[in-house]
Amino acid sequence: MNFADEYFMGFKGEDDEFKSKDGVINDTKGVLALYEASHLSMEGEDILHEAAVFSSQHLNAYLISLEDAEHAVMVKNFLQNPQHKMLVRFTPENIPHFLDVGNTWRNLVEKLAFFESALLEPIHKHEILQVVKWWKDLGLSNEMKSSRDQPQKWHMWSMAVLRDPTWSRHRILLSKPNSLVYAVDDIFDLHGTIPQLTLFTQVINRWDICGVEELPNYMRMCFMAIQDTTDEISRMVSQEFGWEPAEILRNEWRNLFNAFLKEAKWFTSGELPNTKEYLENGVISSGVPMSSNIQFWSEIFKSTGNRHDEEQEGYDGSYVECYMKEEKVDSLEAAREHVMGMVSNTWEKLNKHALSSTTPFSVSFREACLNAERMVPAIYNYDNNHRLPLLEQHVKTMFQDTTFTKSILG
Repeated sequence: MNFADEYFMGFKGEDDEFKSKDGVINDTKGVLALYEASHLSMEGEDILHEAAVFSSQHLNAYLISLEDAEHAVMVKNFLQNPQHKMLVRFTPENIPHFLDVGNTWRNLVEKLAFFESALLEPIHKHEILQVVKWWKDLGLSNEMKSSRDQPQKWHMWSMAVLRDPTWSRHRILLSKPNSLVYAVDDIFDLHGTIPQLTLFTQVINRWDICGVEELPNYMRMCFMAIQDTTDEISRMVSQEFGWEPAEILRNEWRNLFNAFLKEAKWFTSGELPNTKEYLENGVISSGVPMSSNIQFWSEIFKSTGNRHDEEQEGYDGSYVECYMKEEKVDSLEAAREHVMGMVSNTWEKLNKHALSSTTPFSVSFREACLNAERMVPAIYNYDNNHRLPLLEQHVKTMFQDTTFTKSILG
């Protein structure tokens, strides 16, 4: 029996079912805590799967009978956005009002949140201004009018992954390859023909300006930006850590371009790959190895139909389409449930590596991986109005300056 089984057996009755009478079900705080705990599950912890089903069922039932509208919104938010899987700053607003934590404690949290905001907001403003200036100076957005042009929003990845206030320079630098991954994605989806994209990929594979004169101007500009950014990162790593990562970074760019080209050929021909091929290629084309933070599962999450990409009209297929064709599934909802099951399974694997006491990875690296995954729904989960409510909520907790907040959210 593992720790989870041993601990959570205390919430069960003699019939091996979670208590539903005169027990935890009558304690809203307890049910919420059980629901949150269930999202920390690792592979093999079946009791936490049972806890997730039990707590979500009873919280949804509680919603129906709840007369207090404010409490209902809070419980619904907990159900849709479990804290472990969300980027949430610890503020008084995040504490359910029906939980008795005391005004003194709330006031203390409010003061701490104020001091943290006063410390971090000017740092993050400076970073975003630096990233925006770099992006505008590149001139790519002028050359690619129909492409995404949101460096402020892309910098949120870096802010989420690298949380230490002293890592400002590293966040700025990380946002450069992140932004270029978006640019390259749009080039392959929206702008280039297959012959142009093939030549572009060949230039990257050689890492040589020879042949670049045959490319459209925006591709030449993109290649030079990739080259300069790679050199800048390599210099920083060499200065700070004493080793040279340039060739590793070049190889990741090569892998990324080759994966994008494979996808472009698939979807131009109209022939969808099988799910195994899609996933294997998607691990690379998602940009994970390149930027080390834009998670592969963002690509899978986008397949669930929640994505209305930012002003992007290109077609790059989806895992759901591949799955429905291969498995002869007629129901889009069933396919989405399959995808979300894959996402849940991957969260369990991530929890195992990030939360286990025996993991070989550093605390900062584990936190970076968790926060990168937490950013996925914030960046890609659009509502019916094509807005990003989770990202909006997160940004508003980061910046008190409403004008600056609007500049990030667009």
